[in-house]
Amino acid sequence: MISSSDNLVDFRMVECSHISPILDAFSQVFKKSLSKAYYRWKYLSPEGYRSVVMVRKGQVIGHIGLASFSVSFDGLIHSAAMRHSSFVLPEYRGNGLYEALNLFAQNRLRMDGVTFFQSWPNTENLKATLGKSLYDEVFPVSALTLETTGKFVADLTDFNPVSLIDLRYITGLSDMYNDKVIYRINKDMIYFKRRYLDHPEKKFYLHIDDDSYFLFSMNRPGEIIIFEFYFGSNPLDFIKSFKNLFKRRQVVFKVWCSLCANSRAFKYFLKGGFVLRDFNCYSAVKSLDPSYLNRLRFIKDYDFSAGDSDVFG
Repeated sequence: MISSSDNLVDFRMVECSHISPILDAFSQVFKKSLSKAYYRWKYLSPEGYRSVVMVRKGQVIGHIGLASFSVSFDGLIHSAAMRHSSFVLPEYRGNGLYEALNLFAQNRLRMDGVTFFQSWPNTENLKATLGKSLYDEVFPVSALTLETTGKFVADLTDFNPVSLIDLRYITGLSDMYNDKVIYRINKDMIYFKRRYLDHPEKKFYLHIDDDSYFLFSMNRPGEIIIFEFYFGSNPLDFIKSFKNLFKRRQVVFKVWCSLCANSRAFKYFLKGGFVLRDFNCYSAVKSLDPSYLNRLRFIKDYDFSAGDSDVFG
């Protein structure tokens, strides 16, 4: 517990009894709702919940959702946790509680043998937390869009949802890509199945051509999010073939891409007609193992996509 004014604030690991109050507070802060099914899917691991809450007088006043995953870094696979759905109620902000809750979460993860703590701060959040030992490295993430026009708004009624066989195929392509980047979320079959087949509320679709693919979904009518991608031998032809699927349809394609000098994908999207948009999102990484801190500082290649965050579900 820590003292806040004349009240005690308790930091705890999330239990089932916390979930309804967390979702109520989340709705109050962000003006949107999350379901219990989504929360369990996102944060429940075989070991239980790694997420943490901040409680005052029996009321949940803060929360950090922590999803378990692994990363490929320095030639090895490491245990990691990703921060999502984090908040402190407005009336309790400005007194260091959010920083303290983050440090509590990091200490618990360190005790569990987790190597990396990853989050997705926006510009405002980043300014508020820089210099407070919450991150070691911060990487900009670019957002690109491509718009087509037509008489009708695009939909996905003619597409079949992604299958287990599809995921097995793209896992092999992703394994090839893993060898070409230094820091990347480890996207094996377990990751793809849980992320895109087991999602309780969304359906995902695949456009594939030999050695290239887009894994995508519709965020709202006329807006398609490319969650995962891989470019093989003919990236510009592949982008063109994807656009042709929605010929004479009104649609906005959105994709996130690493914004680094060595990002082949970023260059291909631009050449394929996508436009870089103003975007205030970053991927921030904290090493919970001091032996990896210096190595993080020399990362030149990294790879993130919209599917890595929780912005689009």
